[in-house]
Amino acid sequence: MFGKGHGFALPSGDFSKARIVALLETPATNEIVWRIEDLPDGKQELERRRKQFPNLEEKFIKTGAAVVGKAGGIFFGWMLGPLGIPRSDIGLCNTLHCYPGKKPDGTVAYPIGDVRKKAEACCSTLWLQQLREWGPTVAIVCLHPSAISREPAPLPMCLKTLEKAKHFAAQGERVLLLMGGKAAKAWLGHAENTTIFCGHYEVESDRSRVAREARRVMGMATKVGPKEKKPKKLTAKSALALLLQSATPFQRAIGDSDSEVRYEIHTDVSEQVFGEMQRLVLPKEKK
Repeated sequence: MFGKGHGFALPSGDFSKARIVALLETPATNEIVWRIEDLPDGKQELERRRKQFPNLEEKFIKTGAAVVGKAGGIFFGWMLGPLGIPRSDIGLCNTLHCYPGKKPDGTVAYPIGDVRKKAEACCSTLWLQQLREWGPTVAIVCLHPSAISREPAPLPMCLKTLEKAKHFAAQGERVLLLMGGKAAKAWLGHAENTTIFCGHYEVESDRSRVAREARRVMGMATKVGPKEKKPKKLTAKSALALLLQSATPFQRAIGDSDSEVRYEIHTDVSEQVFGEMQRLVLPKEKK
């Protein structure tokens, strides 16, 4: 994501008091510029950030908050509001903490393939230590607020899921809400289709923690960048072209007065290429 990400938003909320934390996907354009002092608990949030990230530039401390603006209105107004859960009672974070931009069709350009694995692993390593220390005991999959903004029909299903989360929290569990398919896949390793998995929950175990850590380590070890081109396989045509490139014309005398143009071929090839040329002309062994 280096050179591609735009803006930045740290996790927010008092994780030490929260019984519920929501893990979303990426910050939106308005979230990366949101002033922390404009949050309901802005002063306390600034203090928490400075304590949690003492070496981070002040501009990243003072700006960037998850789930504000339109997304915040849907999440805290439509989804958590009916359950009586205010913003101050939960923690908020994303799988990616920088805004990845948009595709030509207007959707978020969430990275794919090895870039996705590397980006999610880097953000987990750098910025989600707070979430790991909080130590969720159960994770529940739910639709992302942006999905509800596009199509409100699944809202009742989401409310039942969030009610289940509130029930778990009342029983003393530390509940992680996986808001959206990218968050579910990053944390659980599956369940990216939230239409199918909405309401699905998993209890944390040593096995799930080990598997998640293994994915993080593998993601950090993933190399991204331009792929090295494999050398083309030598064919009879390419071998002949290699020889013809070194052809040098010369005049050869014929009799006392005539001459003809002849070509001298001399080339320098590696032992490997020479061996491949030999295999092209040698008869294949019959099986």
